[in-house]
Amino acid sequence: AWRPDGVLTAQVLSRDQTSLRLLAFDAEGQATALIEEQQEPWINLSHDARFLESGEILWSSERTGFRHLSVHDASGRLLRTLTEGEWVVTRVVELDQRGGWVYFMAARESPLERHLYRVPLAGGEVEQLTEEAGWHDAVVSPAGDAFVDTSSSAERAPVVTLRSLAGTDAVALYDNDGLTASTLGVQAPEFLSLQADDGTELWGSIYRPDPIEEGRRYPLVVSVYGGPHAQLVTNSWGAAVDMRAQYLAQQGYVVFRVDNRGSANRGLAFEAALNRRMGTVEVEDQVAAVRFLASMPYVDEERVGIYGWSYGGYMSCMCLMQ
Repeated sequence: AWRPDGVLTAQVLSRDQTSLRLLAFDAEGQATALIEEQQEPWINLSHDARFLESGEILWSSERTGFRHLSVHDASGRLLRTLTEGEWVVTRVVELDQRGGWVYFMAARESPLERHLYRVPLAGGEVEQLTEEAGWHDAVVSPAGDAFVDTSSSAERAPVVTLRSLAGTDAVALYDNDGLTASTLGVQAPEFLSLQADDGTELWGSIYRPDPIEEGRRYPLVVSVYGGPHAQLVTNSWGAAVDMRAQYLAQQGYVVFRVDNRGSANRGLAFEAALNRRMGTVEVEDQVAAVRFLASMPYVDEERVGIYGWSYGGYMSCMCLMQ
C-alpha cells in the first residue's frame, strides 16, 4: 500500500508464519521496519492497516490473544490501544480521519453475531452502532455521516437499510418482502452451547425433524468443517437456507454442527489449539458434541453419520477412522 506521503509499504510474513514486519521503502528500495511482531504458534494476516495523514498508523494484532486495534506513530512506536477484551475485531470498515473515528465489525456481543462499532481515533469508549440481534455487514460513507447495514438472522432474510449516524430516521433500501424461515417453510436452527472435554465452551446449531414423535429416536448427521479461518455456526440467514441440512431434517434426520477448537473468531488460543496436532482436538470436540446430543431422548446414538468438504472432508475421515 502507498502511504499518504507517497512511500511504498508492505507487510512481510516469514515462511513459518511467526514473524511479521511492516516495511517502508525509500526511492532506492531500502527498507525500514516500522512494526515488527513475533508470535507463536502463528500470525494471522489482516487487511486492517491504515495510514493517517498525520503519519500515524492504525494497526490490528492478535498479540493479546484476540484481534484488536491500536495506533502507532510514524516510526511504528505504540501510542495507544483502541480496543481490548476477550472478543475479536473481524475487520476495519472505514477510517474517518476528519471525524476522528474508526469503524469496525466485531464479535463482541456473541461469537454467533457480527455488529458494527466505532471508537475514537484518540482513544475512548467503543460505541455499538447496530442493535438488532443477528449478523450485520456494513459500508460506511466516506463522509462518516451514514452507513448501509445489511442484516439477517437465522429466522429473518437479509434486509438492507441506510442508517444515519446523526440519529435521524433509517431508510429501507431492500426489505426482502419480509421473508422469514417460517414463511419459506424451513426451520431456523436452534443454537446451543456445550463443553469440550477440557471445559472450553463450544457453540453448535441443530436442525430437527418436525414434528418430533414422542418415543422415537432419530439418526444423527454431523455437518463439519472444523479448520482455521472458518466458522459454521452463525446467527445468519445462511444457517436457515442450508438446504442440505433442511432436506435431511425433513427426511427424518437430526442434523448438528459445532465449531470445534481450531475454528475462527474465538481468539488465537481457540483457533491454534490444533497447531501441530491436527486431527486430535477437533475430533475430540466433535465426539464430545455427539455424546452431548446422544443424551437427548430423540437421538439414536447407534446411527451417527458425518459429512464435510475440504477441511471438513479431512475431519469426516479422521472422525470415522478414530
